Amino acid sequence: MRPSKRFHRLFLVVVIVKAFDGAVQIIAGTILLLIKKTTLDAVLAIIAQRELSEDPGDFFANLILTVVHHLQLSTKYFVALFLLGHGILKLILAWNLHREVHWAFPISLSILGLFITTQTARLAFVHFSWPLTLFTAMDILVFWGVLMEYLAIRSVEQRMQP
Repeated sequence: MRPSKRFHRLFLVVVIVKAFDGAVQIIAGTILLLIKKTTLDAVLAIIAQRELSEDPGDFFANLILTVVHHLQLSTKYFVALFLLGHGILKLILAWNLHREVHWAFPISLSILGLFITTQTARLAFVHFSWPLTLFTAMDILVFWGVLMEYLAIRSVEQRMQP
């Protein structure tokens, strides 16, 4: 198998993962919009308390409790709409990248570049976090994959021109 075929298969896997991620974000955003804040607070508190009963120092359980205590209704709507918008955008771009629609490549690269830039700035100047570092590294890999696929497609098209 030629390296370009292997790379193309890897690119398709990345696109499928991004589409799945977008679908999960749409589901999460929809649930956040539909569920009452008091219900959300109660569910998150139950989850956190269960974990804290096993390990009082559990980082994620303590984080959940902190979020529950400080979550405002406007924040809930912001997060829900952010997840919905981000998820829909990911699905649209993933679908069009999979179909090799030309406009999807530069738009995806621009959006990924914006995410990488803002995430890196947040890591450097606001607050360092390992999860955000991981997401940024994954976005850089996806950016590279989309760029390589785009360049490969353009190269083939240029060779086919008279």
